[in-house]
Amino acid sequence: MSEEQQQQQGNSDNVEMDGASLDQMDVEEEMDEFNDNEDAPILLADDGNKGDKSDKNVKIDNGSGNLFDLPEFTRKDKSLEEILNLMEDNPPIIPDAVIDYYMRKNGFDCADVRVKRLLALATQKFISDIANDAYEYSRIRSTVAVSNANNGQARARQLMLGQQQPGQQQFSQQQQQQNEKNNASKVVLTVNDLSNAVSEYGLNIGRPDFYR
Repeated sequence: MSEEQQQQQGNSDNVEMDGASLDQMDVEEEMDEFNDNEDAPILLADDGNKGDKSDKNVKIDNGSGNLFDLPEFTRKDKSLEEILNLMEDNPPIIPDAVIDYYMRKNGFDCADVRVKRLLALATQKFISDIANDAYEYSRIRSTVAVSNANNGQARARQLMLGQQQPGQQQFSQQQQQQNEKNNASKVVLTVNDLSNAVSEYGLNIGRPDFYR
């Protein structure tokens, strides 16, 4: 055999030995999952795991992975401290002097202006709700009045009264037209509408019943 053939054969033997050694190492490294006495290998965190941990930290910082601390951009409600801080720069419609007067009248003394303005804001909300409810009752009452005016029986009665008193027919028609124009242009808040709205909150401002 020449020197080149011997060298090639030696290289092939080395490759076969390396392949056999690699197979033995793979067999040795495989863990027997049914052997309780065998300890599992300890794997160190690689760069991929570090990236996953950093992603988890980002999620917790954003608030999506935490159930208790919500992020700022997803909260629709505000805490009491945040509302009080808003009261410093955004005063309500009711003046501070009016709130001070009624608070002192009821024996409530408070030096914090923010708390006073918060009470004024709650009062303003309560009054606006009552006004909206009263307006809805007024609309219901006006629709009922219009339906009664379009009733044929009511018109027949008016015609009968006009025939009996022809002098008053023209005056009543003019007055009715004027009243319709005024009612179409403005909405009148009556005590009945207000009492119906306030009765939902447990208050009775209606006239007392008269007994003979």
